[in-house]
Amino acid sequence: MNLYHLRYFVELAHTRHYTRAAERLCITQPSLSHAIAQLERELGVPLFEKSGRNTELTRFGEQFLGCAERTLSTLDEGVEELGRVARGEGLVRLGLPRTLGVDYVPEVVSRFLAANPGKKIHFTFETGMTDRLLEGLAERRYDLVFASKPPAELGFTARPEWDALTSYETPYVIWANDAAAQALDWEAAVASLDLPEDGRLSASFLGAAVLELTGRTGESPWFDFLNQLRRELPVVQKQAYQLADGTVTDQLTEEQAAKIAKWRQWSYYKLMYKEID
Repeated sequence: MNLYHLRYFVELAHTRHYTRAAERLCITQPSLSHAIAQLERELGVPLFEKSGRNTELTRFGEQFLGCAERTLSTLDEGVEELGRVARGEGLVRLGLPRTLGVDYVPEVVSRFLAANPGKKIHFTFETGMTDRLLEGLAERRYDLVFASKPPAELGFTARPEWDALTSYETPYVIWANDAAAQALDWEAAVASLDLPEDGRLSASFLGAAVLELTGRTGESPWFDFLNQLRRELPVVQKQAYQLADGTVTDQLTEEQAAKIAKWRQWSYYKLMYKEID
């Protein structure tokens, strides 16, 4: 079926006049008459009938008009959408953990839009857990997701975004009462903690650092182990680690990997049984 014939049919159906329809279509009246006749032969039913000097739709034409308009509308939308994609425009569906929706992802989107002025780009946002986000990506519900490094067997293309470590940063302040403030040399005490120069520290290590700050070392093998680990790996995430020198990596030595495994085992044990002897 010729798409031009469909457009000719829709125009004639609205103008109800061959001459005016031909003028609007920028073709001759005989060409329009020939196209409509060919379309009627192809469909096997009359689409128009004479009504004085005008042309009216038959009941077959009325029924076919809605179908033709929907078809042409869908086609036009598809052509327009392809044009937007070719120009780098369109809708981008993002999936992300809730924690990244406060600052990080909005900032990334804002920078992207600023770098692409004049383009019609729209974003949708949906939050969820990593497993659900990756499932949505596999099912093409999302175009892009922010998540932990996916397992290799899923076959996704993952771009490590080490700067994402900053998205989890939360400023923390250690408060002290007057007695503690007077008893401690705070500058010296903080310096003794060997905190990273950039100040990054996983929240899991904060309690152990505070205990060491107050001089309560040696009381718990758990906290002693945490203080040892934080000096070597101050930031620990699921697939990324920050070393003491500030380097961010996803590769650990065997010794470091063993310590992380021990830390996770102990964390689970404490969650289940509360204490570690």
